[in-house]
Amino acid sequence: RLFETNDAKRKELREQYGYAQDAFIMIYIAEYIHRKNHKFIIDSVRNLSKQIPTLKVLFAGRGILMDAMKEYAHDKGVESYIDFLGFRKDIGELIALSDIGISASRQEGLPVNIMEEMYMGIPVVASNIRGHVDLINETNGLLYTQNNYKVFVEKVCFMYENPDSRKKMGENAKKFIQQFSLANAMASLTEIYKK
Repeated sequence: RLFETNDAKRKELREQYGYAQDAFIMIYIAEYIHRKNHKFIIDSVRNLSKQIPTLKVLFAGRGILMDAMKEYAHDKGVESYIDFLGFRKDIGELIALSDIGISASRQEGLPVNIMEEMYMGIPVVASNIRGHVDLINETNGLLYTQNNYKVFVEKVCFMYENPDSRKKMGENAKKFIQQFSLANAMASLTEIYKK
């Protein structure tokens, strides 16, 4: 479900999915549960939209809090900036048409959603927690202190205002994540067994 992407593919997919070419699209692939902290993202949207008029947030996933988060976004008056996509089988396409990945998670192991975004060459802005810090090192994405709205908005705005840096981080992310590929993981395991 993941594939090589580029600017031409992004343009094509945005046309196909009905997103504006100048939209700044952030994707969060996560189950709607307390640990994933969607509320934090929703609470950040008003401030983000003041600095990024073309902002669009994609929430891909399902979960028990989905309806509550839709209602919360409506109550906050920011529902027009957020697409609640539900469970999707076209995650590769959704990542490819996005500018950055985001995560507000409170706790993680090794997050597959971020690994997939990095594999496809988009940088991530994520909370500074275990799992995220194992993948993101400031050359391939940006970290913010968990639940710090001000720093989160600053990091996202940096990505928006610096497309060249964003592209370079995406390239670095793609290179970095190769160490987690099946072939490299098997080679590492082989070395362990040899010892």
